[in-house]
Amino acid sequence: MRRRCPQCGAVVPDNSLTCPQCYTEVPRDLTEQEPVRDRNEFREQIERRKKDMRISLVLAIIPAFFGILGLGLVYQDSRDFRGWRYLAIGAVLYLLPVAAIVVIGFANVLAAVLLIIPLFFVLLLYAGIALVSIAETYFGSFRLFFR
Repeated sequence: MRRRCPQCGAVVPDNSLTCPQCYTEVPRDLTEQEPVRDRNEFREQIERRKKDMRISLVLAIIPAFFGILGLGLVYQDSRDFRGWRYLAIGAVLYLLPVAAIVVIGFANVLAAVLLIIPLFFVLLLYAGIALVSIAETYFGSFRLFFR
């Protein structure tokens, strides 16, 4: 049970004699019942907060080719750190092969052959994490790496 100010409608604490906003005297017996919310109202509220899945998937797939992972998750909820983690990991795993390719361009044949093997595994790891990021964007809480 809440008390409301008859002047401005603000919620008045039970132990207060006046309204905290407009300082109008509030009678003690002025109470209002809390409105009862049903499940449908909560579901409608959640549906209004959901973002468009097509935009989320486009933001998860296309930037992944350029080293940017997790944008679909960031678009859905920027306060959730999963998307930001994917973004940081994707940047590191994308810049490592780029640096290796630059080194291969200036190195001799032996160094190039030795760098190709780790480069392949880093690219494979990047592709796997990109797929997990896309799957997590589509399915919601597909928490394989981050709990």
